[in-house]
Amino acid sequence: MTCLHASAILIGEHALAVTGPRGSGKSSTAAAFLQLGYPVLADDVTPVFEDVTGRFMARPAHPRIWLNPDMVESLYGSSNALPQFAPSWEKRYLDLNAAGPGLPLEPKPLAAIYVLSDRADEPDRPAITEVAPRDTLLQLLCNTYVNHLLDPEMWAREFALLSRLQRKVPVLLVHPHDDASRISLLCQTILEDFTKRLASSRI
Repeated sequence: MTCLHASAILIGEHALAVTGPRGSGKSSTAAAFLQLGYPVLADDVTPVFEDVTGRFMARPAHPRIWLNPDMVESLYGSSNALPQFAPSWEKRYLDLNAAGPGLPLEPKPLAAIYVLSDRADEPDRPAITEVAPRDTLLQLLCNTYVNHLLDPEMWAREFALLSRLQRKVPVLLVHPHDDASRISLLCQTILEDFTKRLASSRI
């Protein structure tokens, strides 16, 4: 098993993962998908493993989404719409067991990974592009969780697992707009790409 620094969303019976650098909007995107009625499997950290058939599965994780106050205001109309975890920490949390359809309990097949790039004010955004094959493994290596704790033997196993993952699961690059109010459009763009790939059996 490895842990992607990603949020995972359930679309039908398949999961998609949204990953990217810290602050790129993984949790915000997950919360926006939840508003559209899609269950969230995991926020920020998504455990991934191979089952006995060789499929890669995303395992449900902690049932909370952590959001910055400005995104809470954008999604829910007020930064006070969600509770604050502690007076010393500004982030708010959304309880997945109390919101929307709740947290799925079983692992789901991981069918695509979307990597969030830098935000920009460009008219053609949000958009999705293919990741160059030579960069796919690098994107995965850069977006695993706490990999600084791995020893050489664990790194070798991690590298082998991620190599198999990038051969079986598509990795796409997402180009978001820097206007936070367009996050629903970002979700729709990801959803359309994901649905087309499922329909064309590319996933």
